[in-house]
Amino acid sequence: MMAYSTVIIGGGIAGLGAASISPNESIVLEKNNYLGGLCNSFSIDGFTFDRAIHLSFTNNEMARSVFNKTLVYEHFPESYNFYNNLWMKHPVQFNLKEMNLDFKVDALESYMRRDMTLEALNYKEWLYSQYGEVIADKFPCQYTKKYWRKDASELTLDWVSNRMSKISLKEIINGMLSEDTGHNYYVNEMRYPREGGYFKFLSKMIENTNYKLESEVVGIDVVEKTVTLSSEETFGYESLISTIPLNELVRRIKNVPLEVLTASNKLEYTSVYIVSVGFDQIEHINYPWYYVYDDDILAARIHSPRWKSKNNVPRGKDSIQMEIHTLCNENIAKEDLMENINYSLTKLGYTIENIKFIDIKKEQYANVVFNFDTKEAKSIILDYLDTVGILTAGRFGEWDYFWSDQSLTSGMNKGKKILKKV
Repeated sequence: MMAYSTVIIGGGIAGLGAASISPNESIVLEKNNYLGGLCNSFSIDGFTFDRAIHLSFTNNEMARSVFNKTLVYEHFPESYNFYNNLWMKHPVQFNLKEMNLDFKVDALESYMRRDMTLEALNYKEWLYSQYGEVIADKFPCQYTKKYWRKDASELTLDWVSNRMSKISLKEIINGMLSEDTGHNYYVNEMRYPREGGYFKFLSKMIENTNYKLESEVVGIDVVEKTVTLSSEETFGYESLISTIPLNELVRRIKNVPLEVLTASNKLEYTSVYIVSVGFDQIEHINYPWYYVYDDDILAARIHSPRWKSKNNVPRGKDSIQMEIHTLCNENIAKEDLMENINYSLTKLGYTIENIKFIDIKKEQYANVVFNFDTKEAKSIILDYLDTVGILTAGRFGEWDYFWSDQSLTSGMNKGKKILKKV
């Protein structure tokens, strides 16, 4: 049996971040045949895609110390929204000029009627209190059903932070009358590697990392301090860091208490189909990314890899990536998925005859869902893991709405915590 000072379960950005702190003392065990998790990139016929849709806007010094080792393109974020054949700047609540007069009147009346004195108890109530029911129902509530696969009333406010922009009456009226609405997005600059996709940000960390691919951990003995792989190979550890989803981790621990197992079953998450489309010619739709509100289009968000880096596509070619979300690994029949993809591309205005290929990859874990059981369930699990000496890191290890830089620093901080113990 091999033994290591630190065993790290999961080779995504958090696991690699943890390993980078003490690369000679640790091993990363990754179940897939690639590293990076949702930050991995891949190529098809000379096109580069990311395994999930990413851009970096971090100002975190720890994360920048890693990301700054990569040559990047810097972009001003200018995203858009698609609704009922209309294109509107993002955030949509600031840019309603294209909507018809009846909607504008109803939206203003609704905004004026909203009750700011009531404490919002869920995300839907918060949206109503900020935008009024008409704007909220038409746009963020509809998007919530597509992205989170939940009604907004079923979500807490733990994740909102600065992700949703508040708005004044003056700003709403200005956006209904003028296209000169300024910049209302929460960041001013985004960065992306010039070559190699988003995964390039991680390349320097991997150079010195000790890792083992196709090594799924199926058992953890917290008394003997061992982990067992599906191959029946066993590794001993002094310290253990897990970046895999909390519910998956709990199921792998020998003799886990029933209360903890029960709590893990209350955690919900979204899965995502990443649809990568290559075109033989450059398409006329040239938005960096945009949000889709039409309920007959399954995709919630669409990105342009070519906009991120000209090196993501062969010269004269184009590509997009679509995100289609489901709840807790729900599957969509392949024929239904393809039918909607083709229908959506046509409705959005892409040239079907120019499609070179359509590639579909499914990621079981895309985002954590903040339902009303999440906070207590997560607390029960993390308290137990603390008692058995298991540290967790990353979006799914800490079960939080982390961006990639937050997942990276989460892993690095856990690596530093172990070093302090030694």
